[in-house]
Amino acid sequence: MKYDTLTGRRLKEPFNHISWVHSTLQLKNFNLKQCFFGEHLLNTSNFPVASVESEKTAVISSFYFPQFIWLASGSLQNLKSSMFERLKGRSIILFPDTSLKGIAFNKWLQVATELVNLEYNCITSDFLELNASIQEKENGVDLADYLVKYAISEFLGKDNKV
Repeated sequence: MKYDTLTGRRLKEPFNHISWVHSTLQLKNFNLKQCFFGEHLLNTSNFPVASVESEKTAVISSFYFPQFIWLASGSLQNLKSSMFERLKGRSIILFPDTSLKGIAFNKWLQVATELVNLEYNCITSDFLELNASIQEKENGVDLADYLVKYAISEFLGKDNKV
């Protein structure tokens, strides 16, 4: 993926076309089953899990909130309750991006509700939904866009080591 060096935001098509290998190779009856970006980290600790949309946001957030294992779905529509099988028994918090009319928040809230009905311990953070301006929602800001406004040392406090 390509990112704008000034804003840190991903460049959208046509500049950043994503090609899937199975599509390029024209594999018939290919069954793509995606996992979370960062899912391999589940083997490293029993920390609670935080999930965001963007891989970039997962990486940045891991510095600000090291007490979580940070995962990314890769897109708004990728987040599905079926992806969470390996997370059973963990506390999970979802941090959806912003969007106009709360579309992203409501989609992820729906997934969290499905997970709770399947006896997962999952909540959806409303921090961005409540605090983002209309312009920020139009731009689809995410958690990383808020966090990078703070130096990590300032955010965590003087006593925390990074």
